[in-house]
Amino acid sequence: MKYCQSRVIKLKHGNEDAYKHMSTGVLDEINFPYPSIELQIQFAQIVEKTEALKTQYQQSLKELKSLYGSLSQKAFRGELKNAKILEPS
Repeated sequence: MKYCQSRVIKLKHGNEDAYKHMSTGVLDEINFPYPSIELQIQFAQIVEKTEALKTQYQQSLKELKSLYGSLSQKAFRGELKNAKILEPS
């Protein structure tokens, strides 16, 4: 929508040579399609959930990298030889 608004402003002020002949009245009559408020709210909720998941996954990845680093250090020091490996249940 921001793109459309900036484009209409440019057209109204004649910044683009191809549209200098257009009157403000013609531009004011242009109807831009808007999604319903319900659809906008639904979209916003999806975006919020997606951002929350993204943050959660980034934190999990950070923790996994840290754990991998710790495990690698133990392996290089030879501390894993007698370690019991736990399998996922």
